[in-house]
Amino acid sequence: MTLLERTRHLTGSSSDAEAGPWHLRGLAAGAGVLAALASMILLCLPVLVAWMTDPRTTTSWSSALGVGVDGWVLAHGASLQVGAVSLRMMPLLLTAVPLLVALAAARQLLARLAGWPGATAGPGWRCPAMAQLTLFVLAYAVTGLLVPVVASGAARVSLPGLVPGVLLVPVVALLLGLWREHRSGVGGLSEEVALWLGRRTPAWLRKAVRPALVGAGLLLLAGLLVVVLVLVTHLSRIGRLYDELGAGVVGATVLSVGQALALPNLVLWALGWVAGPGFAVGDVVVTWTHVDPGVLPLVPVFGALPQPGTLPPGLWLSVLVPVAIGGVVGWRSLRATTRLATWRAKARAAATACVLAAALLGALAALASGSLGTDHLASVGVHAVSVAGVLLLELVAGALLVVSVAHWRQSRL
Repeated sequence: MTLLERTRHLTGSSSDAEAGPWHLRGLAAGAGVLAALASMILLCLPVLVAWMTDPRTTTSWSSALGVGVDGWVLAHGASLQVGAVSLRMMPLLLTAVPLLVALAAARQLLARLAGWPGATAGPGWRCPAMAQLTLFVLAYAVTGLLVPVVASGAARVSLPGLVPGVLLVPVVALLLGLWREHRSGVGGLSEEVALWLGRRTPAWLRKAVRPALVGAGLLLLAGLLVVVLVLVTHLSRIGRLYDELGAGVVGATVLSVGQALALPNLVLWALGWVAGPGFAVGDVVVTWTHVDPGVLPLVPVFGALPQPGTLPPGLWLSVLVPVAIGGVVGWRSLRATTRLATWRAKARAAATACVLAAALLGALAALASGSLGTDHLASVGVHAVSVAGVLLLELVAGALLVVSVAHWRQSRL
């Protein structure tokens, strides 16, 4: 039974087309509550399984459940305080779990609203369906704030720091649901939103979205290739760290899963290195030219970091990767403009796409960085503003080069 079918069963009414707004409000609120609880359960189950299968455990099942809830809190960007140690970093792959659950609930809610005759009766964002979508977001957020209060583990949760995450996840889920609905041509509320945006945003801005997403995707792929190359190169060192930990089969499995959940974070750190600013794991700073020495936590994946000292020359050539991807963004932007457009119009479209791509990656980089403790590990990851700014310059350089050459060739024909 789907999330909304459970809510529909609890509220008990006839078809959605005949249902009044109060029934749909209960449906939306119930979907938000169940989406938050379902994602918590999905994150708590592996922790409980690991607790049951580890013969060396000395904790209670309620403590194990609290660890799962703490993981859900961490996935929404809040900080956890365990004694004097502060942990604040979003494992982005872990965040995908509540996001996908919320997306499933949002798509079901949008499908129900599509069958309601009065859903899009109002103008733009003031249509009646927006009240139901707002209730969905608020119900998810309130549930996400209440459950950690009663079911959190040994860590102390920063509730103010949890507020942005529990609001952002359902909002992003709704936006993705509207986009999927619009792409499938179903109509309904997504068409109203598309018309509203179309009247209020310039055409050159809308045309820049697709090239920006292509550029951001290619940059993330470049970061992933760097991470894979470094991990494969240092497999033996990573294996030795596993041996030193002596965590056993269950412990090693849990540790490996935890590290895998932070893979997108590592990709964004690697992208910071490719772009130029580099990244830091506490005192250990990795740039194109050198690696500063420092204290590292005994986490096997950090065994892939280069040894402290000077790095081989020529690594600065990695800057050509974002410049080349900027050229792809410029080429894609040219496809969205007319051949007879002026150079200024083409350059504006390409530069706008570069700004959107850099802003998106900068926001992800900010989420992927944070703190893994105190003192030496108080700051890990990248400086998001620096990475976004440098990426913007590199992308614009490549994009304007391609746009200028293409415009010059067309003017000579």
